[in-house]
Amino acid sequence: MFPLGYHISRKDRTLGGGGVFIAAKEDMLFTERDDLNSDCETCWAEIQTVSEPLIIGTFYRPPGTPEETLHQLDTSLNKIQNNGNPKHILLGGDFNVPQINWATNSLNPAWVREHPHVRSDQNIVDTLLPLVDDHALTQTQTEPTYHDSILDLLFTTRPNSLISSTVIPGISDHSAVLSIIDTQPKRTKSPPRTVLLHSKADTKAICMDMSTLASSTFCPDNPEHLNRPVDEDWYLFKSALLSSIQKHIPSKKITSNQRPPWMTRNISQLIQRKAKSHAEWKLTKSPLSRRKYEQLRKTVKQEIRKAQATHLAEVVDKIDDNPKPFWQYIKRKRTDSGSIPTLKTTDLTADTDKDKAQVLNQQFASVFTDEDLDHIPFDSTSTIPAIPELTFSNNGILKLLLNLNASKATGPDNLPLESSKTLLMKYLQYSPSSFPNLTPAALVPRTGKKPTSVLYLKRAPSTLRVTTDLFP
Repeated sequence: MFPLGYHISRKDRTLGGGGVFIAAKEDMLFTERDDLNSDCETCWAEIQTVSEPLIIGTFYRPPGTPEETLHQLDTSLNKIQNNGNPKHILLGGDFNVPQINWATNSLNPAWVREHPHVRSDQNIVDTLLPLVDDHALTQTQTEPTYHDSILDLLFTTRPNSLISSTVIPGISDHSAVLSIIDTQPKRTKSPPRTVLLHSKADTKAICMDMSTLASSTFCPDNPEHLNRPVDEDWYLFKSALLSSIQKHIPSKKITSNQRPPWMTRNISQLIQRKAKSHAEWKLTKSPLSRRKYEQLRKTVKQEIRKAQATHLAEVVDKIDDNPKPFWQYIKRKRTDSGSIPTLKTTDLTADTDKDKAQVLNQQFASVFTDEDLDHIPFDSTSTIPAIPELTFSNNGILKLLLNLNASKATGPDNLPLESSKTLLMKYLQYSPSSFPNLTPAALVPRTGKKPTSVLYLKRAPSTLRVTTDLFP
């Protein structure tokens, strides 16, 4: 249901389906505010802006429900104002109160004449209007959203920041309220990814570089090679390989594309024509313009469905040869964002990948025991046999390299698998047998002797994947 590239905060009904939600672009500094929820259909979130935090709420009051739902909404608003400082609040939703004249903030006499059973509705009016005044809210939505009734409302504590507000076709039988607010949200910038163009690689030059490295630095007859620790050997090899790849493989910068793969130029033009037709109908209110708009809306739906079906058929036909587009399609159909949202601690709002990793690292590290490394207990009664001397052969290493999936993302070492796999198989000349009496600990390159918990990011910066490596 939800498109990619959005933070989603939602509160679903326990029975009957439906609910309320807030969606914000993924590059905004967005925090879910579950602490503001109350016992009604409401959902809250906070967006960081240049001037002050913007607190956004959505609310739904089913028709005919008593004023208790409004008391619960008042509870949420009181939580926001607890510290006494004025807040920038934006509250929208379907309040189902057509009996209020928002120009005068009072009961609409025309509505009273048409609805004689006014007692219970008067209670709703007597509850909602004081609530609006108590929290310094202004109702800014003045266009009907369901037939001739104003059911969907938009409240704000900063009415001067509202540039415009109008209604557009919604996803239900109600029109949607489109408002433009003069505020500048803080955004996280996702840097472009660097992609190596392996088809244009100068493999011969890279092989010569690695051959030179193997014959000099890693020559089995070189005494320095035999005496170097494994982590230093690994650092020398990795640095040389990355340097050679950077020199001899062209690269380009790419950014993420949220445009659906089935969205053609023709469909984009139809969508623009539909928007113009809707604006014309809203302006003229003529039956002819309405029919034109409805016909264009129907055409757009048909073309999108046809394009989606064609794209899916092509993806499924080629799934054996190239499964990647199929999984991209599945990823687009997901309902929740896979990225790590903004994290908050007592003294930090973590919005960048580095800050998020640091916050999670501190949390994970806090649950580990701080051992005394000089007095580690040893169980002399253990029945587990000791690991014998390890022997490695070139054939065994090549077998592992052949099983590497070159299409996977790079790990924390940043070595591109597609290049590294080929080069390692051809030019990794030294053998592990050059290291006598290897122990398991000696095979692990590490930067220090103390236990280390390392968090690293894998894949694009917008998706935070946390992995913990523990070196004994």
